[in-house]
Amino acid sequence: MSGGSEFHAWNTVVQFGIHIILNIKLNYIKLVEGVQRVLLYISMEHGELALRSKIKRLGLMHLDRRRARSDILEAFKIINWHMTYRYIFYRAACNADAV
Repeated sequence: MSGGSEFHAWNTVVQFGIHIILNIKLNYIKLVEGVQRVLLYISMEHGELALRSKIKRLGLMHLDRRRARSDILEAFKIINWHMTYRYIFYRAACNADAV
């Protein structure tokens, strides 16, 4: 097998794996949002209110916004960790050069 066809085979496998993972994630999201919807329906006496109105009235955060917030926080942690350790390694290198 040549290098190009091996890459194509692995690329296909990776794309298939991503497709499977995304489907599982979407099914999980739908399940969790369904549980939230049912619990809000049970906990509130106003069944005619929209889901977002119920969430706002209870002071909760909608799950799609919560996921976006979580993604932003994770990105911040990764960037902050990278910058912090980059600074530490830079300072260590400067101190090693000084000695």
